[in-house]
Amino acid sequence: MHQQKNSGSLLVNNKDKLDLFKRSGVYKIFCSVCDSFYIVQTGRPIEKRIDEHKRSIVLNKPNTGFSEQCITHNHFLDRRKTEIVHSGSKGKKLDTLSLGNFDSKKQEFTYL
Repeated sequence: MHQQKNSGSLLVNNKDKLDLFKRSGVYKIFCSVCDSFYIVQTGRPIEKRIDEHKRSIVLNKPNTGFSEQCITHNHFLDRRKTEIVHSGSKGKKLDTLSLGNFDSKKQEFTYL
């Protein structure tokens, strides 16, 4: 006999993921054109910070390193690939976590 999953159990996982975007923490955003990405922390809700990157690109007003590179090379943010590296309050722990995710073999914050 097998158990059926009900729609409620499927929604809980999606809700948990959405809640992470409402928290502060370390996140990873990706370019929609190339393999470049940017890892950064914020003390504000991650979703608001991502919206700021996007708005900066759309308005052609670079106010973040990522948006500056996207504007310079006519690239854009791929919001679907955004990853939450760690959620938590801004501070030394998140500083360490964001630096600890640096991998020089990957194209982290490379100039697009």
